[in-house]
Amino acid sequence: VVISSSRGSMYSDASCTLPLSGALALSGGAANAYVSASGPGVATLTATASGQTTQTSLEFVAPLTGLATITVQADPAVIGANVAGSTSQQATLRAVVRDGTAQNNVVKNASVAFSILTDPSGGFLTQPAVVLSGADGAATVSFVAGSNPSALNGVQIQARIIGGSGASAVASLTVAQK
Repeated sequence: VVISSSRGSMYSDASCTLPLSGALALSGGAANAYVSASGPGVATLTATASGQTTQTSLEFVAPLTGLATITVQADPAVIGANVAGSTSQQATLRAVVRDGTAQNNVVKNASVAFSILTDPSGGFLTQPAVVLSGADGAATVSFVAGSNPSALNGVQIQARIIGGSGASAVASLTVAQK
């Protein structure tokens, strides 16, 4: 059986120290190979034997570590104040979680808690305030401006990793008078 991967490297041992070189012998109708990748993403594994080919997908995910980092940005950074009862003035808060290793891999399924630290506008965050990061390491939530303007960068929203390093970051935005 010839086995290959579109991502990472193939090995003949579970510790991934012996590179796979050539076909594997079948034992009881099965062949064992191991794949290792240095970064997250989806790999396509292909096995070919006796003219038959099969494929499957395998996702590599960077784990949440004690060294994990987080960044957060508001887009747009300036929004208008909402009139009473309106929610049209919103900003998206996008936090990105990385594993803190030399590869700086994004982390999927990290829990990120968003909270308002300062908001003179009287706004709110859309629910849920705890969001899991996606395959791109990003977790997003929306901030809906209140009816009062703020000073320049007067609204501060924190994104904090739940677990791992517990790291946090703060995004600032402005609620302007319309």
